[in-house]
Amino acid sequence: MKSRCYCEISLSAIAHNVQEIKKLIHPTTKIMGIVKANGYGAGYYEVSKVLLENGVDFLAVATVKEAIELRKKNINADILIIGYTQKEEIALLEQYDLIQTVVSLEQAKQLQYSNIRTHLKIDTGMGRIGFLYRDNQKDIQDIITAYQLLQNVEGIFSHFSVADSDDDLDIAYTKNQINLFDELLQKLEQQSITFKYKHLQNSYGILNYPELNYDFVRPGILLLGAVSHSDFYNQSNINLKPALSWKSRVAQIKWLDENSAISYGRTFITNKKMKVATVTVGYADGYPRSLSNKGYVLINGTRCNIVGRVCMDQMLVDVTNAIVEVGDEVVLIGKSKDLEITIEQLAKLDYTITNQIFCAISSRVERIYYD
Repeated sequence: MKSRCYCEISLSAIAHNVQEIKKLIHPTTKIMGIVKANGYGAGYYEVSKVLLENGVDFLAVATVKEAIELRKKNINADILIIGYTQKEEIALLEQYDLIQTVVSLEQAKQLQYSNIRTHLKIDTGMGRIGFLYRDNQKDIQDIITAYQLLQNVEGIFSHFSVADSDDDLDIAYTKNQINLFDELLQKLEQQSITFKYKHLQNSYGILNYPELNYDFVRPGILLLGAVSHSDFYNQSNINLKPALSWKSRVAQIKWLDENSAISYGRTFITNKKMKVATVTVGYADGYPRSLSNKGYVLINGTRCNIVGRVCMDQMLVDVTNAIVEVGDEVVLIGKSKDLEITIEQLAKLDYTITNQIFCAISSRVERIYYD
């Protein structure tokens, strides 16, 4: 029995998206599946399992805790932790055979007496974690020293910041990140420092710079058949299949007279007699409260606008023109007869990106897998 609020996740769609990514990238390049944040809300284990079944043998997460969750479910593939790990958690890296990203000389010193597998993170323009290698900041001594201190350096990588933009300055910035990364690799090679794995492309790096030939690409949002925003630069013709739909239920239906206030704050007052349905989803489930009096859902093939403020566990929609009964399915993302709400549409309406919408879907929302 399906619960009050649930996501339906197509494993075959994820498998299809893996194959579509493979069509874009260089034939010798492999996929490192990014499954952080509970697989972008779709489930660490379930997404990882379908990736492994479709030729992806390297995974990445953000934290030690995420990686351990996969290990405890018998995911034995290589797992790179792409975020910072605290000193107190270092023992767990060895215990669970995890690969750690090293972002500074200080962190390298913490790991120097272990045999933990590592990748060096280079900041070529993102400004987050990583050894600096940018225009006018090209001192590589810390990188060399870190490499010499560490016992088991396997990889090196960087991260694009504006690969999703077609602005001329942003394209130049991305190309400069590529050039900086390649320049650093060349300098290190001159010092007899080489790496088994080199990787740079995130999802938009794959879509807009597929010709690059490093050892891995790192898709995340693409695996779920989505792009971060429908307006972002995407020069590919990739044929993605949406893997996740999000649904809830009608809990009650009532007729309200004209001039009736609805929900907290009385932000919506009916201007006519209105049939209103209470829907079993709220901001505690991850539905954006910012879409109060702005968003819409689909019920039995009819678009129904949200009225009043989205509550923690429920929200109200205008069903005056809909055929609806208590218990009916309410589509938040997905299809209802001839209508569809895509994750990109919902994100655009909320002035955000699909990544945030996916990741905000809370753990109490049931995940139902098929295919």
